[in-house]
Amino acid sequence: MIRTVAASGTMRLPIFLRTYEGEGHLETLVIAPIKADGQSLNLLVDTGCSEFFVIERGFLTRTRSYIACEQSIFGCYECASGHCETNAGEVRYADGVRARYVQHRGTLELGGQVVPDGEFGLVVDYAPVSHTPHASLGLGFYAYEANTPIMKQLTDRGLVRRNDFSIYFEPDSKQEGELILGGEDPSKHSGHTLNARLTAPPVNGWIVELEGLGVDGRLLPQSAFRLHVDSGTSRFWLPHDIFTTVLHTLEDSATAASGRSISFKEIRKNQFALPKCSDRAHLPPLDLYFLRQFNRREFSDKLDHEDWPIVIPPELYVHHFPKQKRCILMLIDNSEGSHAIGSNDSAKLGKDEEAHGERDEEKAARENSGWWRNALSWLFPERW
Repeated sequence: MIRTVAASGTMRLPIFLRTYEGEGHLETLVIAPIKADGQSLNLLVDTGCSEFFVIERGFLTRTRSYIACEQSIFGCYECASGHCETNAGEVRYADGVRARYVQHRGTLELGGQVVPDGEFGLVVDYAPVSHTPHASLGLGFYAYEANTPIMKQLTDRGLVRRNDFSIYFEPDSKQEGELILGGEDPSKHSGHTLNARLTAPPVNGWIVELEGLGVDGRLLPQSAFRLHVDSGTSRFWLPHDIFTTVLHTLEDSATAASGRSISFKEIRKNQFALPKCSDRAHLPPLDLYFLRQFNRREFSDKLDHEDWPIVIPPELYVHHFPKQKRCILMLIDNSEGSHAIGSNDSAKLGKDEEAHGERDEEKAARENSGWWRNALSWLFPERW
């Protein structure tokens, strides 16, 4: 029997990871299955925006192909009434992608629990045409949205206890996990916990502060900056000067370790690959020093702390894409705009992983150090 109220004050949704290899777009997606009016759909779990929308079947088959819905990992929603075009809204992403949606209401099923008369958007335009439309389960901070965020709907109606969420991945499979809306489950993680200061910007997203970035045990100068935490992308967008320094330091370190010259090759604009995937074994780890929320100490005192820094091994920031037969650097030169760090890659999930965000403007986000150490994927809303 399907429950209509979350007795525990939370909703638990299964999630899984899926690699996408499209023309010029290489991503790893965190996907949550839901139902809308009995129709099975998959949504991108996106902490980088707050919009909640699915893809309208008529739009996708008209603008892409008659089999586009069957080919899409997200699936399509078919509007049975024929009267789905109501108030419209729009979301724009940092890479220029624009999704226009209309508001709709229907019966939602989230993790086996029914939400009657839920509000969600239907995508009716998605540009540029070269990009594959996606469906969004937005968990970013919302100040105001025409599209009512799912967390606001659930808390306003008392279906979840708190306005926060947790993301967990199984330490064994590393491909499956659970999204908890309205709370957390401490039994799902163990080990050291990193408390990083988490704030909400005026627009969608969550922000953490990076005190410093190290490569191969060496701290880079002037490497403190603010980052958007974005589970909707696989990239780590860095300021231009820092990106250039990191790239050259990685090449120098790999060259020294291998005894031969190793340089990244720019295979298309702002996308770099190794000459050979076997060269990844010669790359050093990255060290991330996030601003702590509690037990603050001088930066120099944190170098040898058990949960500081967060260490990112090369197999997590250089991804192997089999169809492309390439190993791609997931660090991006972001000369303009915000800097961000994503959190959605299949290879990144280690032991006892958790991500947890509380939806107040100035709250501590309890991040399990195992997840940050092994699961940080990289960053700002670049779509596939």
